[in-house]
Amino acid sequence: MLDFTISHEEENDILPPFCLKLNKSEVSAVYSDTEIQQLLLVHIQSYQNIFVFDETDVLYDRLTVEDNLKFFHKWYDCKTPLMEIIVIFQLTTCAKTPIKKCTPSEIRRVRYARYFMMDIERHVFFEPIYGVDVETINVFMKLLSTLTESGRSVLLIVSNMEHALLLADTAYRLHKKWTSAY
Repeated sequence: MLDFTISHEEENDILPPFCLKLNKSEVSAVYSDTEIQQLLLVHIQSYQNIFVFDETDVLYDRLTVEDNLKFFHKWYDCKTPLMEIIVIFQLTTCAKTPIKKCTPSEIRRVRYARYFMMDIERHVFFEPIYGVDVETINVFMKLLSTLTESGRSVLLIVSNMEHALLLADTAYRLHKKWTSAY
């Protein structure tokens, strides 16, 4: 597993120059306003093979939660048994429910499961717990623990300082003209 460095050298009106090194087995968060977040996301996505968890991924509304997960389990050739994933992400009560009838928090847990099955080394989450219930926050915290235990680097991009401090080992504030660590 490799460390991951994100740097921005160019001077522009909004996004300041910065260099952020994400260590393996560590969760880092960048707290900023929405304008800077969008620029940061564009910058991160310019790196090759970086998928950002931002809820724009496709889920199949007519399929059940279990069928969606079964499809992605096979697509990503995931080694973790499907039923174990359903239990880990606390989807047993809604496994037979079509996605279109699930709550926003259940849908978010399905997306977490999909992202987990992708088996990538560098994880970037955009607003991962914004607007979800406590159960989903707990599931996400367990996901972060699992990812870091397996030596992966994780970056969270959030607009809420409490989320950054709750979830990350190191939290940074990215502001129009300066960056600071908390």
